[in-house]
Amino acid sequence: MIGDFLLELAEDDDLLTRYRDHQAQVLAESGLTEEQQATLRSNDLRRIRDAVRAEYQEAKVILVPWPMMNIIGIQS
Repeated sequence: MIGDFLLELAEDDDLLTRYRDHQAQVLAESGLTEEQQATLRSNDLRRIRDAVRAEYQEAKVILVPWPMMNIIGIQS
């Protein structure tokens, strides 16, 4: 899944460096399908966003109100 791969990149500095320097090799080793790899290679943020949304379409999102706070943590 593209989302899982992106999370792995975000959490693993060594992998991110390898991806930056050797994108084709890292993608080939990633286990992603050719279509998923093409999506990432496109650098099209809308296409990548749509692919991730499709992967997680069943995910539930809960929005919780949070009081506005200024920089020192006092409610405004």
